[in-house]
Amino acid sequence: MDKAVVSDAVSVLEMPPMGRNVRKQGAGCPGKETEMERYVIKRTGNAPLVFRGELLAEQNGARHCGKDQNRYHNLRVYRTEGGNHVGEIEFLTWWEGESDYHEAGEATDLGLFFLGYSPGYALMRSSKSPQQTEPFWEAEGEITFRYEYQVGELLADHTVAEIAGKRLP
Repeated sequence: MDKAVVSDAVSVLEMPPMGRNVRKQGAGCPGKETEMERYVIKRTGNAPLVFRGELLAEQNGARHCGKDQNRYHNLRVYRTEGGNHVGEIEFLTWWEGESDYHEAGEATDLGLFFLGYSPGYALMRSSKSPQQTEPFWEAEGEITFRYEYQVGELLADHTVAEIAGKRLP
């Protein structure tokens, strides 16, 4: 295992250096122990985030209102073995001359983590072409609208809402 990757993640997520990582299974098989899954999450410009935990919720933006998207976000929330929460944001693009953007980190406040991200920044950063086929502000507006919709859906998920301190009826 790459030492730089592990040391970067350990500083955030208390991943034990060795040994068997076990948790009690809450739903499905009470009392049975299962091994926590190991995640390696890409981060643009940083070492990957490595931890053991479980995926709690996700929002996939590849389709919106029944239409396939060629620029979109995927959002995920994880609980680490140590009980912390990790937020992950992927900006994926199929446009020539643009590159994907990945962000992830510890999220003590999930709303702040996801709403503090700028979809326009990811779009601007991903574009390597000085000439765009559409005005930037039009693309940014549409991507931001869809991203904010996804964040609302993610935060409304019962598991995530409890973590975020919200109570649902």
